[in-house]
Amino acid sequence: MAFIGVVALVLWTPLVWWLTPGELPWFLFQAAKDVGLAAMFVIGAVIASATAVGGGMVFNPTLQLAFGVTGFSALALAVLAQCGGMPSGAYGWYRKGEFGKIDPTHLRAMLIATVLCVVVMQLIFLWLASRWPVQSVLFMRLASAVVSFYVFAVVWTRIRGSVTQRTMVTADSQEAKLRIDRRIYPWLCGGAALNVATAVGIGELVTSHLIKFYAAPARTAIAVGTLLQAASVLTQAVFTVLFFREHILLNFVLIGVMFCAVGGRIAPLVLTLPAVEPYAKHLLALAALAMGATSVILVVRSFVV
Repeated sequence: MAFIGVVALVLWTPLVWWLTPGELPWFLFQAAKDVGLAAMFVIGAVIASATAVGGGMVFNPTLQLAFGVTGFSALALAVLAQCGGMPSGAYGWYRKGEFGKIDPTHLRAMLIATVLCVVVMQLIFLWLASRWPVQSVLFMRLASAVVSFYVFAVVWTRIRGSVTQRTMVTADSQEAKLRIDRRIYPWLCGGAALNVATAVGIGELVTSHLIKFYAAPARTAIAVGTLLQAASVLTQAVFTVLFFREHILLNFVLIGVMFCAVGGRIAPLVLTLPAVEPYAKHLLALAALAMGATSVILVVRSFVV
């Protein structure tokens, strides 16, 4: 856990001192709910980096239902907290050697496409949110529910072995690289559209389609999804700070960034355990199903409240 120690001492502690002058880091934990908040961020980050489904799956509903955080504040927190968790998870997958199994040119192309798509979709979402704030968020949550149930169906069908393999993978030798063609990019753009309004999307869509179309090993697909989700939330964070600053709850963000970094680092270690790894696809399918359910709950709650 040396990585966590370095993050805490070199990055997080100076950040706390800079943003909260005169306070020490442990002042963030003044109430029992703050400990519960930290635990929620760890659990959410473990799930996010172990399945590539964004941490917003856990953070959005929990912040709103358990901590009384409103819609745009929950979205801002989910994005900023993941800036600690998803890069930490991606680093963990890098340490496991998963990115070495992918053609580096194709991986770079997906990263560039992710950043560009998120920028475009974020600008569109800002325009929609300025005119129809409630309607735009509700629509994206409904879309997120549909997509999540679709991802569940894709992965579950793949688990049952009833999908005809259409693969470009030649992973029998150590030198073989997973090569990605254009089929992935529409799903990447669709994931970017979801990500800017729900803090989930790119990871689950890309991961599920790497498994479906390319017969990619689950852990490699999850590693790629985690990396692209990290690129997405880091790009979104710029817009969040610029345009949603009034919705940022600083104490929550500071707790979230650190404890998401912890959870993100734990996830690859857990998922590669011999007793857990055979169930990687099952975990992804269940995470997608849970994401769909939480999206439905949030939509229903919006109408009830």
